[in-house]
Amino acid sequence: MKPKAIFIGRFQPFHNGHKWLFSQKLDKGIPLLVMIRDMPPDEKNPLTADQAAACIRKVYEGQDVQVQTIP
Repeated sequence: MKPKAIFIGRFQPFHNGHKWLFSQKLDKGIPLLVMIRDMPPDEKNPLTADQAAACIRKVYEGQDVQVQTIP
């Protein structure tokens, strides 16, 4: 099994800093596992975990990026 880079966070909003960080691994051929904390929406976290996951999946569609939510 090929090792993966694991990133855990809220990713709200998903921004260019996250993209840069992810590209550091993807550019080296290292697949990603992105784990998004499932927490209720509020002022600092306007999206649900599923909405944040959908945004990341859309950006990295067709690439070796797995996205899941965690409690």
